[in-house]
Amino acid sequence: MAFDAAGNLFVSQFGDSIFKFTPDGTRSTFASVRISPDTQWEYQYSADGVNPRIAKAGTTETVLDLSKEVPSQWAKQAKIVWAPDSKRFALNYKADDSSTLTALYQLRDEKNG
Repeated sequence: MAFDAAGNLFVSQFGDSIFKFTPDGTRSTFASVRISPDTQWEYQYSADGVNPRIAKAGTTETVLDLSKEVPSQWAKQAKIVWAPDSKRFALNYKADDSSTLTALYQLRDEKNG
């Protein structure tokens, strides 16, 4: 849990999402592991962990292929944290040597990352 200067409270839920509570009690999702705050983008991978990607939410339309970044055996364990603007995110994943890596990304437009 953390407060900012404006009195907003930020709470993490199981490391998967961060919720923001304003001083009047209004709750919103500040950051999420799989789906962007504006619900337009989603981190996905196939059942066998192959082809990790950012896709348009609810579809398999790839906007950013992450398969060169995230080894397939670690795709299911990868954690993504979205910025509130839904255009930027941090991806935490394991490398082949089991070290933990963080990569930062910015989506350019609705068609490609």
